[in-house]
Amino acid sequence: MASVALTSLGATLELEFLQPNPPRVDLSDAASICINSLFEKISSLQAFVQEKSATRDLEMKIRDFALEAEDHIEIQFSNFLLAKNAEDQQNASQKLQKIFREATEKAAELLKLSSSSISKEAVKNGSEGAVIPWIKHSPVMLEGGTMVGRRGDHMLIVDKLIPNVHEFGCYGQLLTSFKVITIVGMTGIGKTTLATSVYNDPKVASRFDVRGWVTMSREYNKTQMLHDLLWTLTKEDDDDDDDDDDDDVVATQVYNFLRGKRFLIVVDNLCNTQAWYDIRRCLPAEEDNSSRVVRTTLLRRDFGEKYYSKNYYVHHMSLLNPEESWELFCNNSFIERHMASKFKKIRSQVVEICEGLPHSILVVAKRLSKCGNIQEEWKKVEKEIELLGVLDRRALTLTYNQLPEHLKVCFLYFAVFPKRSAIKVKLIIRLWIAEGFIKPLGYKELEKQAYEYLKELIDRSLILIDNWSTSIKNKNCAYKEAIFFFQEDVEIYVSFKLLRVLTFVPSSFLQRVPSRLQDLIFLRYLSVTEWFKGLEYVVSNNENLQTLVVSSKESQLGTPTIHLPSTIWELPQLRHLELDKSYVIDPPNLDKDNMQTLFWVCPTHCRTGVHCRFPNIKDLKIFVSGSNPITLDNLECLERLEMLTISVLLGHVLTLPKPFVFPSLLRKLSLNGINLSERDLTVIGMLPKLGVLKLKNVFYGKVWEVEESRFRSLEFLLIEDKTLKQWRAHEDSFRCIERLVLRFCYCLKKIPHTMKHIWSLKSIEFQQCCPSVVTSAEDIQRESYRRHTFEIKIVGPEYGDESQYTDIEESILSDDESECTQTQEFIPSDDE
Repeated sequence: MASVALTSLGATLELEFLQPNPPRVDLSDAASICINSLFEKISSLQAFVQEKSATRDLEMKIRDFALEAEDHIEIQFSNFLLAKNAEDQQNASQKLQKIFREATEKAAELLKLSSSSISKEAVKNGSEGAVIPWIKHSPVMLEGGTMVGRRGDHMLIVDKLIPNVHEFGCYGQLLTSFKVITIVGMTGIGKTTLATSVYNDPKVASRFDVRGWVTMSREYNKTQMLHDLLWTLTKEDDDDDDDDDDDDVVATQVYNFLRGKRFLIVVDNLCNTQAWYDIRRCLPAEEDNSSRVVRTTLLRRDFGEKYYSKNYYVHHMSLLNPEESWELFCNNSFIERHMASKFKKIRSQVVEICEGLPHSILVVAKRLSKCGNIQEEWKKVEKEIELLGVLDRRALTLTYNQLPEHLKVCFLYFAVFPKRSAIKVKLIIRLWIAEGFIKPLGYKELEKQAYEYLKELIDRSLILIDNWSTSIKNKNCAYKEAIFFFQEDVEIYVSFKLLRVLTFVPSSFLQRVPSRLQDLIFLRYLSVTEWFKGLEYVVSNNENLQTLVVSSKESQLGTPTIHLPSTIWELPQLRHLELDKSYVIDPPNLDKDNMQTLFWVCPTHCRTGVHCRFPNIKDLKIFVSGSNPITLDNLECLERLEMLTISVLLGHVLTLPKPFVFPSLLRKLSLNGINLSERDLTVIGMLPKLGVLKLKNVFYGKVWEVEESRFRSLEFLLIEDKTLKQWRAHEDSFRCIERLVLRFCYCLKKIPHTMKHIWSLKSIEFQQCCPSVVTSAEDIQRESYRRHTFEIKIVGPEYGDESQYTDIEESILSDDESECTQTQEFIPSDDE
């Protein structure tokens, strides 16, 4: 991909040679001018490629140029930095400047070719005329067939199509305008099949005066869409109409035909907002109109309307469960006739490898039903899935080709991770930034820009966000200039010279190759399992290091702490520093404006305003330890802080000054082992944006009284406390709560009865709690005013198998704490 290569090359030039900070190599004025010229030409080539104006041959030339140029630049730059004497350094500098000149000349040649290509395309278009004639054809319609495993989905959509008493206003009138039902899901999940089954349902068909179906093509064509819609409604041929190509005339014909009728319109594969706007203009919106529109789409975003309106309903398609998957597999005439034991033997394998995706199941069933040797063909299927991730790449390729160029490289990066692995959003975002994939726009932070990229992939149903977790499978995986270790003991030779990302790496591996550590000079992301001698050199030698994560398996009570060098603070690009409680580091002497994430053991001199050294920090985790009681300084100076975790290690004491003020922008707050007074809890309850709250062993008293209008924005609440006896809350508090988790609440007898008034509540989970508190939840569930009641989950050894418990305390979490997975490659997760 030319765009990927150009993005990487441009990011390297910006980071190493175009930063305002002093560069690591002194270049002549002529060389600096050449670098700026090269960067401008790369930007122009990038724009050309993103406009999709390049021929396949030209795009390959641009790609090869960018890859080769970046390799040569980095190799000579590393030779300069690793030179043992002045003479070697001078030679490397001269060669580097020569490479810049040659790359600039080559980029100029490619720009001339691109200009020539654009001119030829313009002439070609001019000679053929600007108007593309509309070619009439009948829209694709699915007739008959049996839908398997979607009975619940089918009935739900049918209920939405046929009005009921709840849709009438207080005066008995139906809602004005038509109602829109949107079916959202990934490619191959069965959106069109579901829409077809509903469309052909006799009860639905008899309800409407007229029905119409329009399927959007890959490249949206308004004229074609309007004619398709008119044809499906009227079934009339309009070849003799002189105004055949006038979109306004056709739109008026559709409008007039539908006016006064109760209609059902299915818009299949809706791909953009403009297409919906064009259709919307054709549809009458009159009073007492019980008409309906069903839309199927990959896009999870709205189309210019607010989904919370009563006129809009969004149905998210889920994957099939194992029973439904096998039922769909067997719904094949050949397999039904030959249901021998040979098919039953591969049942579990089919269910696992297809992962509940209907399209994959049907492809496998079709292939196996036509082959002579089932076992041999099944081995081929397994191999294809293992190598490619999918069986039928056409649908996924189509969606991928429609991605903007800046999203393609981000999407491909998911291939680094093993299949069925959960990936933290903050991890993938940091890696994208480290690789240079994120182009800053204006004053927008790189992390926010990267998250918007991720949201685009989610909106296109290429990435799943969910609340179930799974461990990463032990597996090796590699990517160009990124090395990931997914298992402990690896015997592998890796050239470190151009390495940018080194993560999940066991320190034992690095300790075995100390002679090669000096080659690490381009690192931007480093995550190791423990600190060891030699890492100080690596860290200090990588000025562009953005993320440093140091963890330890043996960070248990009594484990001696390791003091890390203060030179870490000298890294100019450092944005994220995550240390577990086994490591301590002295605070910096200067402000660290770039820092956004800091996990560290609280310094004993916190009262001197240490945290004010990090004015732009967003995520702060503090481990409190020490033989003397510690008073935490006020954190209100951290005006941009969004996530705060304070964990007091067993046997240590932390006190909060009075009054204590929490930063007002907090979205997540986790407190463990702190004695909170009633005033502290009241202050927390007034935080305007707090969405996630975890309280573990924090109640100073045995009663928690929640006043009116507290925790108004809270969506997730976890309480873990062995001494709390009573919890009372005003009915106007916790009005947005969705998930409540209670753990080890042995003394708590019941939850607030006011929970029955909360319509947003989705689930209450209990782990090793008093039986009476579970009974109180069941009573509230029966008395709930909500039409759709919440779910009660009981986990833990007292109530069932501990392994069945899946922690979902982070399912509502902030943007960069969620976990994401690639649609066809990973099992989704959202557990911290």
